[in-house]
Amino acid sequence: MSDWVKKSFSLVGKGGYLDKLSEIYPAPASDARSISESEKSRISDAFHSGDKDLLRALLCQERFPLNDPFISFFRQCPGEIEESPKTVARICQNLRRIGLNGILDGLQKPPEFNRQMGPLFKLWLRKKYKFTEDKDAFKRNKKGIIFLIWFRLAI
Repeated sequence: MSDWVKKSFSLVGKGGYLDKLSEIYPAPASDARSISESEKSRISDAFHSGDKDLLRALLCQERFPLNDPFISFFRQCPGEIEESPKTVARICQNLRRIGLNGILDGLQKPPEFNRQMGPLFKLWLRKKYKFTEDKDAFKRNKKGIIFLIWFRLAI
């Protein structure tokens, strides 16, 4: 077992692990998203129309009302809606199964916290530790923790 895994188990075993984790990933209360009455009407019309109309109406929303691995692809390549009739039919069958109210409820759900966590660890690191691009300063450091930034894309 690596030293880092041992340290992780030790940290968990000391208690208060979730409290410490909450310092890095504070979970804020999320407000529900809102949809205008005109958008609701447009989605309702699309719901009662064809599959492609329904899918297009929902792809332009901030959140898709159900999880499907191909939604992101259709958002990036909307022309593929015409080229993938079986996938479109499958997704729309699931949408019609949850009904118009289920779709509208799904569109208004607050953002999931796990979708917001990406930058939080980097922000916490920046607040807690020093960073440098100077290799010599990094090598000279004998006190505390300092991170060496190799290139601009790093933390």
